[in-house]
Amino acid sequence: WHDPAIAGKAIVLPWPLGLDAETITSKGAIQTLSFIGSIYQYNFYRAFWLAQAQERGIPISFTRKTHDRDDGLPAMESYRRCIRALKRERYPLNFSMRRDGSRVYTSRGLEAIAVGCCLVQERNMDLHELYSPGRHYLEFDTIDDLHDIARFIEKNPEKADKIAREGQRFALEHYSDAKIVEKLERILWS
Repeated sequence: WHDPAIAGKAIVLPWPLGLDAETITSKGAIQTLSFIGSIYQYNFYRAFWLAQAQERGIPISFTRKTHDRDDGLPAMESYRRCIRALKRERYPLNFSMRRDGSRVYTSRGLEAIAVGCCLVQERNMDLHELYSPGRHYLEFDTIDDLHDIARFIEKNPEKADKIAREGQRFALEHYSDAKIVEKLERILWS
């Protein structure tokens, strides 16, 4: 985003959720780090992270799930169901590295912050354009970092929850659907 060819010509915003993040509720909560997702060729690094975490004894609730199956619901209801499941993850784990070594921010990370989870995110400089690690979410770059975060959450859940609340407050203040539309209108038609 800071490359001279792009700087000042690009708008860095999360995409709208299309629903009111504050109204999302779910029953129960996964109390440890959790990862719900899949492993494909384009994101196979997830397997390395999960294998190393298991070897180190880092507690991660892992549920394999794919998004390529039609659940028969209208699109927005299917999406709400997905967001409610994410909300159950008190400390969702998000991996950003892709096959070519690049790191991208994903909808999961943005949605987790917006619904009030304490996101645990693989280091991703693009996400720094929107949120601050340590203030709005927790960030790791090595397996040792991830281990430290797991211990931090275990010993200080109230501090992790405070980070989650601050992330959600910031998301609602700056990146709610209404704020995104307002900013786009101001940029495009002012």
